Amino acid sequence: MKILFAGDWHGDINHVQYIYQIAIQKEVDYVIQVGDFGYWEHMQGGPEFLDMCQKFADESGIDLWWIDGNHENFDWLYDYPLDSDGRRPVRPNVIHLPRGHKWKWDGVTFLAFGGSFSIDRGWRKLGSSYWEEELPTVEEATKARAQGKVDVMVTHDVPDGADLSLLLGPDWKAKSQYPQGCVDARARVREVWEVAQPAWLFHGHYHQRADSICGDTRIVGLANERTGPSSYTLFDTDELG
Repeated sequence: MKILFAGDWHGDINHVQYIYQIAIQKEVDYVIQVGDFGYWEHMQGGPEFLDMCQKFADESGIDLWWIDGNHENFDWLYDYPLDSDGRRPVRPNVIHLPRGHKWKWDGVTFLAFGGSFSIDRGWRKLGSSYWEEELPTVEEATKARAQGKVDVMVTHDVPDGADLSLLLGPDWKAKSQYPQGCVDARARVREVWEVAQPAWLFHGHYHQRADSICGDTRIVGLANERTGPSSYTLFDTDELG
């Protein structure tokens, strides 16, 4: 099974169209977006963004699954009910994966664990451009850890201890210690990662393409919208067969 993992979109429908052109060319089975999807249904253009995502998914026959980042409207998102598989469709083929959701494709197990901390909270408005639910909770981490070991983790942020040098630049050590919310977010991901021990982890959040190793995990960081090939990667479940 072929999967296209895509970095942050921030509601950019032109970039979604670009990603789907690649997905069709490469004959992938699913697109999985790794957070800061752009779920802003409360804003002008927000419903149309979801409708267009559904259109691309429907016309291509390639479903879109996505995890939350730290810039989604959680108040409205959580009003959508979970389906019988524990996923949250916001359109028929546009599916949100809750934190701690586990699934299996071709014998390969996956775990979703979205969310992080908005470093720019000072310029945002609570309940309008950021939401307290952006940061994963202790309860959500507990649920995710209960899923046990998996082959692939899909996260928005990275586990504490991952190499941040390519993500934050030459002064990454100083940047990685501030603000505390960022430190807490990575620690929460690490809690889950230590139990899951995946062979692969795909994430976004930092708007940079970066490949690294943490323990026995290959970590792939994806860039944001309109960065061309840096914004996606292809993965075949046969690599874990």
